[in-house]
Amino acid sequence: MYNPQMTVDRIKKLRTDKGISSNELNERCELNKNTIKTSGSSKNGLSAKLLCSISDCLECSVDYLLGRDSFAAKKSPPSEMTENEYEMLKAFKDLTPTQQGKLIERAIIMSEQNEAEFQRKESV
Repeated sequence: MYNPQMTVDRIKKLRTDKGISSNELNERCELNKNTIKTSGSSKNGLSAKLLCSISDCLECSVDYLLGRDSFAAKKSPPSEMTENEYEMLKAFKDLTPTQQGKLIERAIIMSEQNEAEFQRKESV
């Protein structure tokens, strides 16, 4: 059963994870100041049009906002992305900004190590 408060909670979590203020989200989606907050106590929740706008802004599926999906990332990877890249992106989005930064740093180090190994093999 649809729970409008769950939708509000998920919007807030995604918004804060992405470092977007409530005012910024309201501006991007052309919402009134308390639209999202008050929709949690409404039995109807947000309109489909607003949910689509919010999901686009937060880069998630409407199903996730409605509580019908446990993953915030959109369902299918873009055509230029491999399945592994897509899975990494979904996991990445669940990390805190600090964890994301550490993961990026580690990935850069690993990439540099791979390049150095490749260069050594080429010179032999």
